[in-house]
Amino acid sequence: IMDRGRILCDTPFDDLREKYVRVTLTSLAGALPERLPFTNVVESRRNGTQATLTLRDTPLAQIDSAATTLNCQADLHPLPLEDLYRLVVERK
Repeated sequence: IMDRGRILCDTPFDDLREKYVRVTLTSLAGALPERLPFTNVVESRRNGTQATLTLRDTPLAQIDSAATTLNCQADLHPLPLEDLYRLVVERK
């Protein structure tokens, strides 16, 4: 990924897609807690019973464990190239 002639990220696309994931947590009973148990949150949108998070370098086992603890359904969505590009450019 380049920005204004500078190489920001020289990583195969598949590796970059594994680095980031978008997770939608939907509470199965009541509101979600104010604090969610993730440390590598890049973006977050939420309402009382649902949160959509973009996570970086978060193992799937950790996401599954958090969903179980929070009594939530977790839906994972790979990020499209445009979103990956934006995240890399914004972080540099």
